[in-house]
Formats: sequence, structure tokens, C-alpha cells
Amino acid sequence: MISEKLKHDPSNRWQEKISVSSKAKNLSDITEDKQLKKKNYGILVHDILSRIRQPEEVEKAVQAVIYEGVISEKEKEILVKQIEELLGMNEIAAFFDTSWKFMNEREIILPDGRLLRPDRVIYNNTETKIIDFKTGKKQKSHADQVNEYGDTLAQMAYPGIRKFLVYITEKEVVEIT
Repeated sequence: MISEKLKHDPSNRWQEKISVSSKAKNLSDITEDKQLKKKNYGILVHDILSRIRQPEEVEKAVQAVIYEGVISEKEKEILVKQIEELLGMNEIAAFFDTSWKFMNEREIILPDGRLLRPDRVIYNNTETKIIDFKTGKKQKSHADQVNEYGDTLAQMAYPGIRKFLVYITEKEVVEIT
């Protein structure tokens, strides 16, 4: 009886009722205004780096932002090349060494309710490295930020804290002491 009824019920093809719209235009469209360009590029690269555990995952991470509609397929090659160049630098590649345990963008809730979210923390039994990626100009507040991360992780008993700022545009690593 049920199967007879199903034969006569009209079906609706969901494919005919929805459409998919991409948020992406071109990387250059996203970054038209110079100030906005720097900010959007920084957010995009930061997002991609947060998805990477090891350098071999760059293409996969960029593909994920394509699927999300953030960028188009046309920008993929440029972005992959830029991030692979960055991760190809020995100092930066060391932050993606698979022999370390890692946490990307892990939230830390402070007693006063504030949240801290270091970009990347790598650690082993004797040492902890806090890495914060920056795309803008150097500012004292950057060092203050990683120092707060360091103080907090020290209170949480992470051993041998070292703090680093990675200035992506300049391809420079600065250790904060």
C-alpha cells in the first residue's frame, strides 16, 4: 500500500530549486582598496596557515577556501606559491616540523572571561614555541600580545616558553625575549 502511494506522489528535484553562489570574485577584487587589500590578504593567509599542520598541506588548505567560495580557482596558484615560499624558509618551516605536537588557533579562556587565541603553539616535553603570524607593519602591541600568550601558557605549566612573530609580507621571524 505504501509503495503504491509513493508511485503517485510528485517528486521535487532539489537541484532545480537551489543555486550556489560563490563569495569569491578575484583576489584582486577582494583587495581593491590598498588598506582593505592588506587587511583581506592578511585574513586570508592567516586563515590558510591556521589550516596547515605541515607544509605538504598548503594546497589542500587553499583548496578548502576555494570550496568555501572565499577565492576563485584562478587565485589558487598564486596563493599556493606565496605560502609555499613562506613555509620553504628554514626558520618558518621549523614551526611546521611534524616531530612537535601542535595547536592551531586554540582558544584559552582566562579567569576574567577573556579569550586568547595564539595562531600556532608547538611543544614537546622540554620546550614550547608560540608563533603569531602578522601581515601588517611591526607594532609594539604584537610583542605585548605574544608575551601575554607566553605568560598564560607558563601559568598552565608549558615548559621552556619561546615566542615568535612571523611577519609574512617581509618574510621575517622575530623572537620576542
